[in-house]
Amino acid sequence: MKLNKVNSQSKFFQVLTVLSLFVGVISLFKLNFPVFASAVDTSKSSKGNKQNQPTKVESNHQIESHHLVEQDNFSFQLEECKQKNITISCSLIVTNLTENELNLRLFRESSQAATRFFDLSGNGYISKTVQIGSKVSEYIVAEKLLPPGIPTKASIQFDLIPQLEKLDLLELYYYSKSAGNKIVNFHNVDISESKPNESQTSAVAIPNTQE
Repeated sequence: MKLNKVNSQSKFFQVLTVLSLFVGVISLFKLNFPVFASAVDTSKSSKGNKQNQPTKVESNHQIESHHLVEQDNFSFQLEECKQKNITISCSLIVTNLTENELNLRLFRESSQAATRFFDLSGNGYISKTVQIGSKVSEYIVAEKLLPPGIPTKASIQFDLIPQLEKLDLLELYYYSKSAGNKIVNFHNVDISESKPNESQTSAVAIPNTQE
């Protein structure tokens, strides 16, 4: 009986000795390798606070609009189209996406294509004027050198238009040296009614051609 008690006590002290040695080794390891100790503490902390931390969501910088089109080193943002009596004016923002100055020409019409829109019945209307910055189309084209990254206002004006609520398709015809002649399309464009005190975009009056 005494022998068993002695053996139990001996085993107990052996366990304590092993635990003491283990704790001593861990402490020594932390002193010599602080990076490891920091990583262990951080891991424990993150596990404990994980449920209390908000979920990180990556920000999306892309503009969520089907009226924003990026092509041929330019972005074309259609802001709105308004109607006052028989005139429809559409305002846009054009931005040069490169690091160099780029020349951009907006065409009212040419032998190849035209800036125009189609209503929901399929009737086509060619623009009366196009404008970019302070440059207004004189008969055919408005041309401007765009600095890199700076938004530039542009507009399209249509005349002799019946009362409409929506454009099925708006086509902006343009030219750049790098891309040649191109068309940017905007689909399902809503038309708002201009307020009485809002003036239309000033432009040179040009006879309108309808398709």
